[in-house]
Amino acid sequence: MKIIKQGKPELQIKPSKQKIMSCSKCGCVFQYDDYDTHYATSISHDWEDEDWDEWIVCPWCNTEIYGIFNFEEN
Repeated sequence: MKIIKQGKPELQIKPSKQKIMSCSKCGCVFQYDDYDTHYATSISHDWEDEDWDEWIVCPWCNTEIYGIFNFEEN
């Protein structure tokens, strides 16, 4: 995604800490941050009791890599 015109500076998201990971399928090594993490759960009326899946997508082979990606607060 490319920003054409910058918005209000006070609403700009702050960059998060980058981590490094390697893909077990293709062997590439890449950097990612918490904005690259995807989340999903089954549909339910009680969101607090659900188990959430977390994954990132390998930028080379498009494999979904599941796990728990803990990030420190900025």
